[in-house]
Amino acid sequence: MLTDFLSNNGWTVIKNDFEFDNQGDITFNSSVYFEDILQASKNDFVIDVGWYDNEEAYICYLIEKLNWDKPVQKVKIKSEKELLKLIQSWILKIK
Repeated sequence: MLTDFLSNNGWTVIKNDFEFDNQGDITFNSSVYFEDILQASKNDFVIDVGWYDNEEAYICYLIEKLNWDKPVQKVKIKSEKELLKLIQSWILKIK
């Protein structure tokens, strides 16, 4: 679902170790949470999502022109449903 949504909106999936079902629940392609879960790019933008044990949360970055020191947006999220909403909003925001 997520990979198709990214691709259908012009994003290139670099890494994706999870998917969302129709209810917004996550299915992991691996049995562990780790920092590098999702990365996708479009034009000058990168979406990067990881799980950080020390934060007990996902940290999501929207990066422009590979400027990792000053992300366009950095969001910490604990809810998978909120994570999906955020990723979808970024996908649709970048034309």
